[in-house]
Amino acid sequence: MVAREEAKETIARLVSRYQALTPAQVRQYNEENTKKDFVLPLFRALGWDIDDSAEVAAEEKASGGRVDYAFKLRGVSQFYLEVKPLRADLSRPEYAKQVITYAYNKGVTWAALTDFEGLQVFNAQTGKPFLNLSCGKYATADWDDLWLLSREALQQDTLSQKAQ
Repeated sequence: MVAREEAKETIARLVSRYQALTPAQVRQYNEENTKKDFVLPLFRALGWDIDDSAEVAAEEKASGGRVDYAFKLRGVSQFYLEVKPLRADLSRPEYAKQVITYAYNKGVTWAALTDFEGLQVFNAQTGKPFLNLSCGKYATADWDDLWLLSREALQQDTLSQKAQ
């Protein structure tokens, strides 16, 4: 189990690393490097064992496509995560539709979309946005909401409880 304060410090360092990138460096980031350098370390800090495919499954089949990651507890998907390259326009409706459709068709309640700079969480059953987080606030104003995606919080069903 990861300590909340330790996770917060790790994420603050990750955000600082992102914010130190030049615009040219940001433009060079493709989806895979965004995952490797920022998104997976973010979720590792939130307590997920990203090296265990039984817990964080990559490229899982979902509705005629493949979702980037399925985060699981005891073999049951808790949420799907679709990753876009740094500085992607997360407001593009097709991005949200993609991950929501993947989750909905597999009976997974939560769908998340990120380019690291932003992180959006949707209730896939209703299609409605639930959280809209900004990396500059991950370790500050958005911290409690970001923590809802931690392994610990999902084990305690905190995300669903907050949604109610």
